[in-house]
Amino acid sequence: MDEKQFKKALNEIKDLASLQGGFVSELQISECLPEITGEQKPLVFEFLKQSGIGINEPIDSGEDAPVEGYLKFYLEELEDIVRVDESMKTLLLRDALRGDRIAKEKVINAYLPMVLDIAKLYAGQGVEMEDLIGEGNVALTAAVGNLECVETPEDADALIGKLIMNAMEAYVGIENDEEQMMEQVLADTAKVLDKARQMAEDMLRKVTVEELAGESGISKEEILQAAKIAKECADYIELPQ
Repeated sequence: MDEKQFKKALNEIKDLASLQGGFVSELQISECLPEITGEQKPLVFEFLKQSGIGINEPIDSGEDAPVEGYLKFYLEELEDIVRVDESMKTLLLRDALRGDRIAKEKVINAYLPMVLDIAKLYAGQGVEMEDLIGEGNVALTAAVGNLECVETPEDADALIGKLIMNAMEAYVGIENDEEQMMEQVLADTAKVLDKARQMAEDMLRKVTVEELAGESGISKEEILQAAKIAKECADYIELPQ
């Protein structure tokens, strides 16, 4: 399973959890990630835990649970994680490269602060910090689960950092593309509405889609799409039933 498929599966698990009160079963995880190995499963469990998702039952929030959303929850979780220095991180990476499951779990914890730091670099570009952290955590978990493609702790460190940054850059790009597309759609809709209003006022009646298209140069498809977005278009355009 490549990183894109892995991310899609994790998002499906998170969607399931939101529908079930904040938890998923181990069976559901196995169904979403059929290729998951016994070594990778604890890594996925740790990621879900960091995302506030329980396994088989909701996480016991208690009276002191954060109430201001995922970001506050994540920051409070980080406070409980013991920070490791670079020498310890190198030792953990070396053990993780040998396939040590416990070391891999510790590597994930060791890199969670990095995810936050990198997310801060990309925040303010039209995306939410929580979403950036989520993308970074998915990339971190995937990277640690696939360290067999590198040989040294230094290479592993570079790979993890690169995948986290790539994931956030891709997410920012996708979100910005979608935002620009929506801005263009809204601009086109406003153009259709203004032209239809002008023509209807001049002709003292609603205009047909064909008339509006012929006068404005806007395609029939764009006019009909604009009518779906702006219901006011129906006041000036004779729309097909």
